[in-house]
Amino acid sequence: MDRIGIEDLQTVFDERIRVGDWEIDLVIGKGHSGALVTIVIRLTRYTVTNRNFDKSARTVTDATIELLAPFKDLVLTITVDNGKEFA
Repeated sequence: MDRIGIEDLQTVFDERIRVGDWEIDLVIGKGHSGALVTIVIRLTRYTVTNRNFDKSARTVTDATIELLAPFKDLVLTITVDNGKEFA
């Protein structure tokens, strides 16, 4: 897998100098009734979202691919946390 630790990219992230660095997170609904995938361009704060009915890795992966497909030429990095949904 082509994983790079955040410590190796810290300067780029801190300065927010380029479009193409994305950050993804999952917001869990009340009572764990669903989840919202949020993907944000760090520089501009442009956000795309998708409501999911579960937080499985497969569902989150499918949502991520769908959300980023229109921007495939603008994806340089994607930063995620270490949650199971991003496995």
